[in-house]
Amino acid sequence: MNTKNPPLFYVILASIALFALRLAYVHFGPVDLAPDEAHYWEWSRYLDWSYYSKPPMVAWLNHVSTSIFGHTHIGVRFFSVLSLSVLTVMAYLIGVRATGKPAAGVWAAVLLNMTPEFAVGGLMM
Repeated sequence: MNTKNPPLFYVILASIALFALRLAYVHFGPVDLAPDEAHYWEWSRYLDWSYYSKPPMVAWLNHVSTSIFGHTHIGVRFFSVLSLSVLTVMAYLIGVRATGKPAAGVWAAVLLNMTPEFAVGGLMM
C-alpha cells in the first residue's frame, strides 16, 4: 500500500470491487443488448478502418473482448465496464491534482459513481 496516499489504495480497491459487481450484473442481469450495441458487435465481426457514423475503436474493443470472452454480454460490454473503473480512479486523481486534497478526489470518485447516467450508461458499450 502506498503510505503517502492511502485513499488512492481504497479508491482502487473500491473500483475493482465495483468492476466485479458490474460484470456480475452484466452476466446475470436482465438487460439485453441495446440496438446500438448489437450494431457495434456486428461491426466487430467485420473490422474496418472506419464506419458510416462512428470511428472504429468501439468495434476494435468489441473484437478484442469477444475474442477473449466469446459472443456473450460480457464479451460485448467488458470494455465499457472496465472504462468505468478506470474513470473512477482518474476522477480521484484529477480531484487530488486540482485541489491538493485527497478528500476532494474521494468525493469526485464517489459522486461520479452516484451519477445515474454514469451508472446506467457505463454498463452499455
